[in-house]
Amino acid sequence: MFCSILKNKGIWHAIDEFRYYVDRNFRQVLNGIFMRIPLDRQLVYFQYRVRRCLPRHTNSNPLKLIYVDPDDVKYYHKGRPYAVGRVVDGDWDQNRLLLEEEKNCRQLLEKYYKRASNEKMDKRGLIHRFAIEGYYSQRKLLKDSNQPYKDNNDTPHPLTNEIGVNIYRDGSLAKKDAGNNRLCAAKAAGLDSIPVLVRTRHKEWESIKNTIRNADSAEDLPEKYLQFIDHPDVEGHPHSQE
Repeated sequence: MFCSILKNKGIWHAIDEFRYYVDRNFRQVLNGIFMRIPLDRQLVYFQYRVRRCLPRHTNSNPLKLIYVDPDDVKYYHKGRPYAVGRVVDGDWDQNRLLLEEEKNCRQLLEKYYKRASNEKMDKRGLIHRFAIEGYYSQRKLLKDSNQPYKDNNDTPHPLTNEIGVNIYRDGSLAKKDAGNNRLCAAKAAGLDSIPVLVRTRHKEWESIKNTIRNADSAEDLPEKYLQFIDHPDVEGHPHSQE
């Protein structure tokens, strides 16, 4: 199979297929190992800094969290791509599925909105915790205790177990990988902003992001890019609105 893909589509597609095969078959095994080893965060950061030098990876910090309105995560992305820090071209973002149309997320949204409207809210649940304490990122919780290691069942390390999103070519946010429960609970709790980890960006969006960041002034930007100036993935550049 890999030889056929290598011959017909090239080495990068073959590598993608191999990574997907490994991930699909050994992910839970690897998670079980790494969740028992509290790896130093600096080692994880170093790993992703190295990845920025590789082809088809973003020039942004792959582990930097961006803050978004939960209601702006409108889509759910099934299948690939999913890797943190990747930049992928093609039509993978065209067959879009609304978040509430994905079966698991629809059930979670129904459950959490029902709990949010219940005066006898479970004080141990996510809704109550978000309403009283606010939303804490996994890295914030990791600073306070090792609990994220115990609760983590999605990724090998809590730093990558944040709510994950892919960014489509037009800047739209699509839920991907870890954090379905947390995102749906945040929506039901009415939170204005939550941290998310960008997993994969579409190549066209990466180009838009870099163009905005590299421009000397907003006047230098193509008119069609002005609508993206305040996108959370380019927030912090000198032209964003205060």
